[in-house]
Amino acid sequence: MDIYDVARPVPTPGTQWTVDSLIPAEPWMRDGACLTTDPDAFFPEAPASRARRQEQAAKRVCGSCTVTRDCLLYALENREEHGIWGGTNEKERRAIHRLRAQS
Repeated sequence: MDIYDVARPVPTPGTQWTVDSLIPAEPWMRDGACLTTDPDAFFPEAPASRARRQEQAAKRVCGSCTVTRDCLLYALENREEHGIWGGTNEKERRAIHRLRAQS
């Protein structure tokens, strides 16, 4: 499942994503700093060096967000395997799952 339960409209170049153009699946998602960022920015697929820069940029958005904790908990509870969620990447979330399983 993606962050949104509905099909995303494709905005024309230069158009920002808004709450009106997307319907968040969870109420807290309406407050996400990511709503004004292209969702693809949170799913880097470029060559490694560019993907790292994209990941860092996405994490900076998360760093300014008021619902980062809710986002991370959602990703952990739903076992999100791809993308940046709550300021973490896939590898970081797997490490959190391992730590939780050990305790």
